[in-house]
Amino acid sequence: MLLKSAVVIQMVPFIYLFLTLAQTPGISAWARAAGVLGFATTTIGLAVAFLPTADVESAWTFELKLIAGVAGPIGLGWFLFWRSTRHAHAHV
Repeated sequence: MLLKSAVVIQMVPFIYLFLTLAQTPGISAWARAAGVLGFATTTIGLAVAFLPTADVESAWTFELKLIAGVAGPIGLGWFLFWRSTRHAHAHV
């Protein structure tokens, strides 16, 4: 469970990177295609990580644990980022 959660968490920044590459103005069509292909591949890999393996007894429990294992750290990271930027703007 922890390994799959870590895989999903590590794929999230790649989604942002590939989307940014695909939307960057002034780049070649090949670079844009690489961004789209990278985004599609990463999204498929992320979705496959949510598929339960044969040794899972309850698919619902597996999915809920995986969602909590991904949403918890990402939510904590977003909260800490929001809090730090809020405090940075308050002291300026």
